[in-house]
Amino acid sequence: MKVLHGMSDLSNSNSARKHLHPLTSLRFFAALGVFVLHAGNHSLLDPFIYKFFDLSKSVSFFFVLSGFVLQYAYQFKDFSYRFFVRSRFARIWPASMISFVFLLCLLPRALYLPSPDAPYIVNFLSFASHILCLQAFFPIPSIFYGFNAVSWSISVEAFFYFCFPFLMRLSFSRLFSLFCLVLISVFFLSYTFSYIQLPGFGPDKFNSVVWEGFSYINPFFRLPEFLIGVLISKIYFAPSSPRFSFSKYIPTFDRTLFSQIL
Repeated sequence: MKVLHGMSDLSNSNSARKHLHPLTSLRFFAALGVFVLHAGNHSLLDPFIYKFFDLSKSVSFFFVLSGFVLQYAYQFKDFSYRFFVRSRFARIWPASMISFVFLLCLLPRALYLPSPDAPYIVNFLSFASHILCLQAFFPIPSIFYGFNAVSWSISVEAFFYFCFPFLMRLSFSRLFSLFCLVLISVFFLSYTFSYIQLPGFGPDKFNSVVWEGFSYINPFFRLPEFLIGVLISKIYFAPSSPRFSFSKYIPTFDRTLFSQIL
């Protein structure tokens, strides 16, 4: 769903950026984890198959991987902010809208949120935020899970795209300080939501504010994962950094990492 643009001709001042083929294998297993999780949630698989694993962390892996690859691809490349954002949205927005149209045309209304009895304002916000890729900022299930429910992750990734040109130019120390600040803020806010006993997601809470809308969905709460990827990339590809050969331990597939990211 999320595709890196123009990776084939990325280069630094000395040589072309090499494809990181082994990471494609990791992406495959993470995607498989997401598939199994959703199949189990919709009673297509026996939950016993994965009950010992928290497969929702596969989504976290994709956000970490996104930060890692974007930093790797762009750290030595000159580009404008407008070009970067436009090229990123040219990859994710059309596909998101096509799936949106297919959903409206093919699925019965009762199979997706917002529910038919949702207030008008919720229906409007769900529709508008989905078009603008902003649904992850609204902590109401009928909005962040509205229409194509899984597209909340695209909304989160869109936020990362807006932030990345600024983040990549920070020194490692400043980026690490920002990571610590955001992480502490996330812990504090999560504790606050727990303390005030904010309700959780459920059939009777589709049109209410729920804690998952913050701690699991909101882009700010997901930002530490993306920052981890950027930080790891800065460390691993620093000129003085020792190299570890992933290819010795991870099988590669006959596709490149840069064909798509999620």
